[in-house]
Amino acid sequence: MCRFFIYKGPQIKLLCLMKPKNSILKQSINDTYTPFQQEINERDHKINADGFGLTWEKNNQLFSYKSIKPPWNDYNIMELSNFIESNLFLVHIRAIKPFSINSVVHQFNCHPFRFKNFVFMHNGEIKNKIYLTKYLYQNTNLNILNNIRGTTDSEYAFHIFLSLLDSKYLDGNTKLSQNYFAEKIKQTIQLIINLTNDIASLNFAFYDGKTLICTRFINSKSENPPSLYYSKNLKLNDKSNFNTLISSEPINENKSDWNLIPKNKLIMLTQYNKIILKNINIE
Repeated sequence: MCRFFIYKGPQIKLLCLMKPKNSILKQSINDTYTPFQQEINERDHKINADGFGLTWEKNNQLFSYKSIKPPWNDYNIMELSNFIESNLFLVHIRAIKPFSINSVVHQFNCHPFRFKNFVFMHNGEIKNKIYLTKYLYQNTNLNILNNIRGTTDSEYAFHIFLSLLDSKYLDGNTKLSQNYFAEKIKQTIQLIINLTNDIASLNFAFYDGKTLICTRFINSKSENPPSLYYSKNLKLNDKSNFNTLISSEPINENKSDWNLIPKNKLIMLTQYNKIILKNINIE
């Protein structure tokens, strides 16, 4: 499966996030590092070489960079990493199943996905994605449908979430309340399970311009979702370390810096960097 990473804190250069021993871009080729788990999860791929992408915020505007190259082979991002600065980064490295006939390597399939002030990433798997497509084209307005560029289950899941929002929240300016935001994510998960009628691995990351919400979820009693951790106030440079990181794997080897998010939990990071954990109760 894929890997994703979120940084929120004082303004920092992308280069600082690339330096740690197990930084998100290095996770594309490093051995899997998932402390506090009893066994290695088969959903956690060792190689993530099917493209990558990042979104950052600057002056209340969102910007993105995507590439179908593996991160270690992309000269442009290495050049830009000392130039791009932000107090918010969402980064994703992609892995599709070898010899897959249902997924293709293309920039349009690289995360993060965006719609106005919304950003989304996914690590996991949704089977029977044709049912997501059918639902979208039967139940979604043209403004949202016109935003779909790729062919991934992840992008379809994002647009199902958008389709569940009241229209007033799709103008790019009106922010969601925390409770409403969390409830719509839970509804999205429930709808995906109902539509596909199969096991769905749903590590989601959402941002609405104010609040960040991530999920670590799978609708299986016997399986675990892909790994997901959070850390507070990790020293990344000489500036203030008042930050929050959410990452598929710890970016350093100091286990005490990290907390494994429990199975079927939602983690909310508020505008003021407060962390709230909630259960995801799905029928």
